[in-house]
Amino acid sequence: QKQKTRSRAFFTKMAASVAQRVVRALDIPNLAEKLKPQLVNGVWHGPKYPARAAARLRKETLLAGEVWPFEKAKKEVFNPPKGHKWERERHARLAKIAKNMEEMPKRIAEYRKNKPKRPPKRGSVQWALDLIYGKDRPRK
Repeated sequence: QKQKTRSRAFFTKMAASVAQRVVRALDIPNLAEKLKPQLVNGVWHGPKYPARAAARLRKETLLAGEVWPFEKAKKEVFNPPKGHKWERERHARLAKIAKNMEEMPKRIAEYRKNKPKRPPKRGSVQWALDLIYGKDRPRK
């Protein structure tokens, strides 16, 4: 089977009819209102032009080189990527570590001064002497 090929004239004629339809549609009075749903006596009525027809009309208008007058303004919203928590808090953590490392020699000295004496290991000479003479004996 051969596929039918359409001539350039067909597409030119079709484009012209689309352009005419676009011009006619844009001349419709209150087109903006007909593209939106209406509140009538407390009841919402759908738009006169369905969304699919409005989208097709918009597409044809833009292809015809016209400006679609009902274009919605796009909101420019920039939300920076959230990232991982450890990445966000890295600088504060490194600053805290640096501050604590400056205090470290003082902390080590304080710990060594206040650390409790360990009892001698069982079986050592010191342990045996403590058993024989008691823990209160004078030490060297």
